[in-house]
Amino acid sequence: MTEWAASHPETAGGERYIVGGNGNVGTPQAAADILRQAYPERRGAIKEGTPGAGYLPGYAADPKGARMDSTKAVHATGQDWIPYDKMVLDAAKSFEVFL
Repeated sequence: MTEWAASHPETAGGERYIVGGNGNVGTPQAAADILRQAYPERRGAIKEGTPGAGYLPGYAADPKGARMDSTKAVHATGQDWIPYDKMVLDAAKSFEVFL
């Protein structure tokens, strides 16, 4: 986001932007659940923990907890955030060559 703001000063206008997916929660349990489903052959290497604990369906933040609103960044850039599960799987895919 910093790079975007620096290369688009006319749009950024010296403003600050929250860099974080709008309401998605990156808990270790959520990542483990996503990875265990996508890589069943690696379940022995990915700790199970307590499936589903610590996050809401769709990896949404608890509405009673702290919230971030990144709408300003979405409007300024014209891009939405990558869904949490896609981000985890994209990152995992990039590491597959090391397995």
